Amino acid sequence: HLEPCDLRAIVKAVLRELDPLLAQRQLRLSVRLPEQALDCKADPSRLHQAVRNVVANAIKFSPEGSALDIYGRYSAQGEVCLSVSDQGPGIPPAELDAIFDAFVQSSQTKDGSGGTGLGLAICRKILQVHGGHISADNRPGGGAVFHISLPQRVHGDTAPAALA
Repeated sequence: HLEPCDLRAIVKAVLRELDPLLAQRQLRLSVRLPEQALDCKADPSRLHQAVRNVVANAIKFSPEGSALDIYGRYSAQGEVCLSVSDQGPGIPPAELDAIFDAFVQSSQTKDGSGGTGLGLAICRKILQVHGGHISADNRPGGGAVFHISLPQRVHGDTAPAALA
């Protein structure tokens, strides 16, 4: 069920959970979150699952010792946004949309690392159900950046009956 959530708390919980992986790969983590809450209405466990998957992918495909950047903010349109940037192999431009389809893996990451090609498809579905979306771009200097956005929670709003 949907309830008021602060995306900052979810990001912090995901990072605590994934800290052993970050340490193992010796990644330099930069986390920029605002002082004020990033309020959205979400199923906290599903939103945690989506954020965890994106961050875990960034860790998995980052070269050892590289940097990972996580940035939370409100967009100019008032959406709650989270960007996760890595210094991995990036994503071929022709695959930027397809990587969110079930059973699709980027040709850059088909290295036998054991992915099923379901993680990003599940992320997209979770975000769609929440009225949000996920997209990916390549960073100019190399690597990928994943963008998650969700509608801002307006105090007093209620969940649509279909999602409750």
